[in-house]
Amino acid sequence: LLLHYDWMPSVHLNITMRLDSLAALFSLIILGVGALVLLYCWGYFDSNPGRLSAFGGQLVGFAMAMYGLVISDNILLMYVFWEITSVLSFLLVGYYGERASSRRSAGQALMVTTLGGLAMLVGIILIGVQTDVWYFSDVPAFEGNWADVPYISIGALLILAGALLGLVFGSLAIRRQGIYFAMITLALAQMVFFIALQAPFTGGE
Repeated sequence: LLLHYDWMPSVHLNITMRLDSLAALFSLIILGVGALVLLYCWGYFDSNPGRLSAFGGQLVGFAMAMYGLVISDNILLMYVFWEITSVLSFLLVGYYGERASSRRSAGQALMVTTLGGLAMLVGIILIGVQTDVWYFSDVPAFEGNWADVPYISIGALLILAGALLGLVFGSLAIRRQGIYFAMITLALAQMVFFIALQAPFTGGE
């Protein structure tokens, strides 16, 4: 299942969504765990209506950004959704904004995930420029051997390192807010998804 809409074709950034078996599996994990997180947080956080509604909106936005990440066929669009999760992670970690420790953790989380995102972007551009492959659906049709593409290993490692950096630091920061196990499940699902995406770039043709 594929949906395409031209957005910025001059920079290879279009709204293209795909739903294959891998994307469907991780969509179920992300949306299912996201729903469980909302149920868990319902009885955990304080009863301040304004704060709770903002947190709920941020958490739903985080889950939706991750859902967009796993169904994106355009690789740069996937990166856009990744950066949205970074911003929303900053807001979630800084839930108790009146606390210095919360503000410090949020700032650290944003800084590290931004650095990871930049590494990922460099890797995506490096692979895209060398192969002219900007869509996951174009990977099987690539003519040639992936192992012969210059800097392909560096590009794949940069993408994986960016995802790993966001996973490790983001999970440690979110742990302080009391929703560690649920959010780490989402982060691990995201990490496994990125590892699965590396296979076409490192496994030959």
